[in-house]
Amino acid sequence: MAQEVKTIALFRLIRLLLTPPAKNLERLSRTLEVHQRTVRRYLEEDLPYLSFPVQKDQDKCYALPDLKQLPLNLSYGLSIEEVL
Repeated sequence: MAQEVKTIALFRLIRLLLTPPAKNLERLSRTLEVHQRTVRRYLEEDLPYLSFPVQKDQDKCYALPDLKQLPLNLSYGLSIEEVL
């Protein structure tokens, strides 16, 4: 089993080394696009369900803060402005 995993990893490394650089950049670009779509989907679908208490006239009102002010550091060290 371990030998099979090493063989597969070796073949993937060889394929990566033999692939022209433009293809590798294209593959990386597609991967980053998928990550960006995933983050957007998270922000659009999941984040609105999180609420932050804000006092307004004695009644509690819940609102989202400005997303650009949140200290989010997403995958690959991208800031939220770079991802959106």
